[in-house]
Amino acid sequence: ENLTFVLTLHDGSKCELVVNELQIEMLARAIIHAINNAEMRELALRITSLLDFLPLYDVDCQENGNLEYDTYSQPEWKHNLFDHYLAVLYRFKDESGKEQFSGAVVKTREATPGKEIEAITRRMLDFSPRLKKLAGVPCQVYVRTVAANNAQPLTQDQCLRALHHLRVQSTSKTAPQAK
Repeated sequence: ENLTFVLTLHDGSKCELVVNELQIEMLARAIIHAINNAEMRELALRITSLLDFLPLYDVDCQENGNLEYDTYSQPEWKHNLFDHYLAVLYRFKDESGKEQFSGAVVKTREATPGKEIEAITRRMLDFSPRLKKLAGVPCQVYVRTVAANNAQPLTQDQCLRALHHLRVQSTSKTAPQAK
């Protein structure tokens, strides 16, 4: 499949750029490289802030241990832009005060929790219809790297199992530090 970009040049003339879907990754990298070379740091940050994670699954954890989830199908070229799989778990209390868990599995360029990952966990609440209910709700957020620099894509089962294990661990005494 091809994408066609219509560019308007300085003299007002138009130029069509036809890009095959398989070339999009290279085009995106070239654009980011050109912006970095032009030392347009603020523009690069603004653009990459929209492109710093790839949502794969969002999940509500059920009382019986099952996961109710949505899948976000992404083209291969988008998967190739990101190296690391992260499981993100939100622990919160519902309207009746009962402890609940929701989560997501995303691909990112960052492997370890930090300010970038923290920002992604907040933006997931805006992106995901399933997680929107958590906007403004106090949550403990747990993040675990599922796979870093993994050449082979993870299966749905591997991703959801990692999120399930993070939930189990978050309720035990050996839980990772919440953010």
